[in-house]
Amino acid sequence: MTKNLQVPKLHHAGYLILRRPEDASFGDERRRGIAGYFGLDRLPLIVAADPAIRAAVGAPPIHDAKLRDLTDEWFDARFGNTAFIPTHHRAMRLLKGFRSFGLEFELVYCHLACSDGEEDRLAAYETTAEAAPEIVLTYGFDVSWPTCTHSAILQPGVVSCSPHWRDRLNGYGLLDDYLDAVTLRAEYLAVYPYAPFDTYAVHKIEQE
Repeated sequence: MTKNLQVPKLHHAGYLILRRPEDASFGDERRRGIAGYFGLDRLPLIVAADPAIRAAVGAPPIHDAKLRDLTDEWFDARFGNTAFIPTHHRAMRLLKGFRSFGLEFELVYCHLACSDGEEDRLAAYETTAEAAPEIVLTYGFDVSWPTCTHSAILQPGVVSCSPHWRDRLNGYGLLDDYLDAVTLRAEYLAVYPYAPFDTYAVHKIEQE
């Protein structure tokens, strides 16, 4: 388990269906100094099933009704303005559905890590009474927009320009220490002031 994992208050954020680290391709500038990024900013490159949207971005139409339904549900399953799917059952069903089409994704479970005074951030996530899944290992802490499209670790701005921060990353390209994540968030917001950036503990779970 990641050290200092008990420092923050950990709250259910939800599940993410992500590209596997080995399948996630990033530009050289984004990956500079980061070997193997296991964080949140690797959502699958799925375009909405709507024919007009797909035509506008040059994506081929989806002819299979099941894949069309899966794609629509993946977009609908996310809570509010986040990328998180609240329940394990739905996330696993979507994962298995995509895999039936040869799309090999990874499912991770995430906690929202809050310090005192940050409890207002809980409203951005759907609470659930279901038990947390069995955690195989914890990759570490990431700092990201809740949409999981902009990680302070992966995106240029602070980490890519700093030997200090690159040296703090673990073997999964994330931070072991929650206090480091809090410091990184503050430094990143100073140069990229577009809140909210939340702090997450990212866990590998059984894929069934």
